[in-house]
Amino acid sequence: MRSRKKDQAYQAIKRMILSKEITEDHCLSENSLAQMLDMSRTPVREALLKLQSEGFITVIPNRGAVINTVSVVEAREIYDMRMAIEEFVVRNLADKLTEDHFRTLDRLIAEQGRACAAGDLDQYLKADSRFHDFFLQLYGNRAILEAILQVRQRFHTVGVSVLTTQKDIETSLDYHKEIVQALKDEDVERAVRTTHDHLKFGKTNLLK
Repeated sequence: MRSRKKDQAYQAIKRMILSKEITEDHCLSENSLAQMLDMSRTPVREALLKLQSEGFITVIPNRGAVINTVSVVEAREIYDMRMAIEEFVVRNLADKLTEDHFRTLDRLIAEQGRACAAGDLDQYLKADSRFHDFFLQLYGNRAILEAILQVRQRFHTVGVSVLTTQKDIETSLDYHKEIVQALKDEDVERAVRTTHDHLKFGKTNLLK
């Protein structure tokens, strides 16, 4: 029962953070959250400690919890991790892709193309996530997928976006098209190199 309450509190608080119902302008107290969630302070306290361990918040004694911003150092480290993981995944999937996989990739590219043509950043970012997630889910390593999802959520929490202009969207789409074409051409090194360049572009855009 206690574990279930803690999980409920964790999911509810995290959902409020990701939906920006609560932001870095708020200081979250155990009492106020317990009242809001209609539960005791103990599962709320445990949920906050878990969110702190994941980097979403910092618990300040006698004050409550505040949502963390993403520092330059953390942003650099996150992109270094993504580059290492996603280049590894592309390299190891390259000779396992089937015609069905390429049809899915073409559909994902088409979705991004429509969002790009419409100048719809929100829809493009969702399609961008589906593109990257396709490779991660196909590789099938749950720890890798959860690690990438967590850092993506950290960016979302504080409204960090790598793509902000139409030119950024077009550049991102071009990288995705080139990754898929390299894989179709069975040119593994080109696919890995393009994945590296794509994520390096995002890292540079974020840090400048």
